[in-house]
Amino acid sequence: YKHERECNAIIGQTREDKIIRLESLMDGVLTKEDFMDEEFAALLHEHKLLKEMYQNHPEVLQTKIELERAEEEVESFRNFYGDMGEREVLLE
Repeated sequence: YKHERECNAIIGQTREDKIIRLESLMDGVLTKEDFMDEEFAALLHEHKLLKEMYQNHPEVLQTKIELERAEEEVESFRNFYGDMGEREVLLE
């Protein structure tokens, strides 16, 4: 749950930053072009953070490890049954 709380906190902060930028745009503090530039930069930053969080999520890491183990097992079966054949290996 700690990971989810951290993700939610970052998402909440990016939303608050967007509200501040929108208010600045409405008050005339920011021009439309400046707002768009800042919004684009903020979205790129948010995307980077969310991607990093996804890749480091405990469930994703666990699934990745399980997938690698399954792929290794499949490869060992291919090597055992594919190269020489099961019967030949057992007869040796």
